[in-house]
Amino acid sequence: MTPADCYQLQRLHKEFARLCMAQPYAEDSGLLLSNNVLFTRERIHLPSQDDYGVFIRFGDMDKETFLSTFGHPDTQWTFLPCMEVVSESGSSQALVWLCSMSQMLSRSPAGVLYATFSVETLTGLLMPDYDAEEAGFTLLSGAGEVLMQSGLAPRGEGQRTLTATSAQSGLTVSLRLSGTLFTNMMQPAVRLLVISFGLLVLAGLCLCAVLAIRSSRPVDRLVELASSVDSAGPEETASSSFEYIGRTVTNLAFSVDLYKQALTNQQQSVRDHVFEALLRETPVRESASSRRRMREFGQCFPDFPERYQLALIVLPDEEEENQLEYLSLRQVALLELIRTQLTPAPYVFSGGHHVVAVLGARSDGDWAQELAALRRTALETQRLHLMIALSDEGHSCEQLHALYQSVQGIIHCASQMDGQLLDVWQRGNFPDQPRKVPLDYAEMSQLHTLLLHAEKTGALSLLHTVYEGTRAATFLDEVMNRQVYYNIRSVILRVKAERYEELSSLEIPDYHGDLSENELIEQLSACCERVCDLLGEAARGRQTSFAASFCRFIDEHLGDSALSVRLVADHFAISEPTLQKAIRMEKGCSFFDYVEQQRYERALSLLRSTSLPIAEVAKVCGFNSTNAFYKAFKRKSSITPAVVRMQAREASLLAGE
Repeated sequence: MTPADCYQLQRLHKEFARLCMAQPYAEDSGLLLSNNVLFTRERIHLPSQDDYGVFIRFGDMDKETFLSTFGHPDTQWTFLPCMEVVSESGSSQALVWLCSMSQMLSRSPAGVLYATFSVETLTGLLMPDYDAEEAGFTLLSGAGEVLMQSGLAPRGEGQRTLTATSAQSGLTVSLRLSGTLFTNMMQPAVRLLVISFGLLVLAGLCLCAVLAIRSSRPVDRLVELASSVDSAGPEETASSSFEYIGRTVTNLAFSVDLYKQALTNQQQSVRDHVFEALLRETPVRESASSRRRMREFGQCFPDFPERYQLALIVLPDEEEENQLEYLSLRQVALLELIRTQLTPAPYVFSGGHHVVAVLGARSDGDWAQELAALRRTALETQRLHLMIALSDEGHSCEQLHALYQSVQGIIHCASQMDGQLLDVWQRGNFPDQPRKVPLDYAEMSQLHTLLLHAEKTGALSLLHTVYEGTRAATFLDEVMNRQVYYNIRSVILRVKAERYEELSSLEIPDYHGDLSENELIEQLSACCERVCDLLGEAARGRQTSFAASFCRFIDEHLGDSALSVRLVADHFAISEPTLQKAIRMEKGCSFFDYVEQQRYERALSLLRSTSLPIAEVAKVCGFNSTNAFYKAFKRKSSITPAVVRMQAREASLLAGE
């Protein structure tokens, strides 16, 4: 991240924290963006950490379920029933409010806004002066689901119920008062109503007269002050209630607009990142990482054209005292010129000294004329000497990398030309331009990543694509192909050096001229397949060993009544969903089922082989009470512990006879 990005994030978080502090009843609140940036009241958590598992956690939901359920653009905001919530401030029973940010900003998920309201806070708000025996309340959702219940139990004798429903959220609050409390509350109210009715009427008339004297047109005055409050400095003191209200409303509107603009900039940053990733690498359909990247691209660019051309616009590299500031000013001027000159407005990606524009295919020809006009306008108005290259037509987003390599090659060839400069360079200007190398640096890095992650199908598919791109028409082609195969072998050697413990037995084919191209590519493909098999087997072994350590820890602590998912997860410094997934993959059941089965088997062994009292057996097996032990035992068996012990004694007597 650049210093400008960090400054923008800090500024955005400052406004976000100020808005959060305006909600006095929210115990915790934050915003989890789809790019893993987490905003809380206290600080920003960058996506290098498992922010969801460390700082926020709602029940058994993992992060993927959390974002896919509540981050979808069609999902309305919702309340979760009262549940155990883990946040930076600790754990508590709380009501959780969730909202998809995409409802306000875009059609694609931008993130999930959440807020938690603890049981103690809501109880103190709804029943500040009453204890649980005198009053109680129930909070219901719009669908009638019970979200929270506290205090006096419903349907008691003489109870009085007060119900209120919010038109905006659909929440219904039922406040229950005992008969004695209601009677005591109403008696002074009736007396006060009778005595002070006349005084209230008189006070109301006096208040209306004062307001009429101070301002005959209060609403117009409020609007006038709200529209003119921008000129007032923050240090000035409000001279009237109208000015105070106007200034507050204006500042709040400004903060909301600034926050929305910051989120819009964040969304644009995500789009640029996804677009640049597809420019830099060749997508492999059979690769899991490529499929994920294509899904992300489809979400960020739902209206990407089926037919398009790429335009690469290169800014001149000039020497300036403050080069970064000067380059930024030239980029802003060029982007503004592109938006006004090229219609309809294309998608534009800016990176350093160059700009990439995606231009939708047109029925009246290519974009060469408009790009030439853009270059002349930039030269006349901004004194920018641009170099522009236009690619051939593409028919899918998967061709972005190939088209980008093509226009880069065109720019490279054009920069070597002496003499006249064309407004727009195209491949037709260079009939003898050398073809693209079948395996460039980006594809070598991609093959290295696929092998390290044991993605066999993706690696073999990439090798097949490289082999299809090779041809041996001339002697130079044969030399290039040999270099390509040598580079593939170098990638395999690098992977073996990095994972030598798992790949020590791997034999890599020697590089010599006796093998034909077909034989060489077959040996390299078999070697890559062997690498994926060995690394995949090692990864599965590590996962099995890791899960086995969980099970050993559980078996050693079965007698601890505090044994729980959270306790084990904290001991191994992992998230609860990760622990649950590892137990299920190792044992085929959930954490609770595994613990219950192990305690049941230990209880059977103790009942049959020892004379310990049943209460002592329950304690040894980790149960807080004998009653809880009986209930758990009945869930696993149709007989009671006492019957098991009696059957064991009868079997022992028969064996002795």
